[in-house]
Amino acid sequence: MLALLPLALGGELPLLRRVAPAAAWTAALLAVLLGSLRLFQADLANGVLEQQLLAPAPLAVLGGRLLGHGLACALLLPASGLLLPFYGLEAARWPALALSLLLGLPTLAMLCALGAALTLGSRGGGMLLALLVLPLAVPVLLLGIGTAQGEPAAPWLLGALLAAALALLPWTTLAALRMGLD
Repeated sequence: MLALLPLALGGELPLLRRVAPAAAWTAALLAVLLGSLRLFQADLANGVLEQQLLAPAPLAVLGGRLLGHGLACALLLPASGLLLPFYGLEAARWPALALSLLLGLPTLAMLCALGAALTLGSRGGGMLLALLVLPLAVPVLLLGIGTAQGEPAAPWLLGALLAAALALLPWTTLAALRMGLD
């Protein structure tokens, strides 16, 4: 998607430079969303999820899974450097884009994990997952794009969303998994 968008827009550098953060964030959201579709399904099918939730510290097990999912999503950070030649971005703008992805991707990963827990075991879970997560991801996307474009308050607000997500979303994901098994 990121390689085809400059071709579709005609290669005008001012336009490409303006849409580069939005294109990067849209691609990141789609990658995280697609990666979380099967986050819990295999463990549910073979009974491992029930055993993990019965463990003495299920939040630690879930935290490890969320950390692994977040680290897999963090591979998008170096890939964002590939935007430089496609969109005519100066190398000086990449740190702002990388900072926005560094602050926003964990929040997106936790939101998608919550959506995956809520849609666990349902038919058509992918569509339902998208319907649940996309409205919740809009503030993260807007603040991520603002951070990449250099707006001064956006990184602070994106960091506040990350702190709130770290405080709340693992607990709610654990509760959603427990409800899904009952």
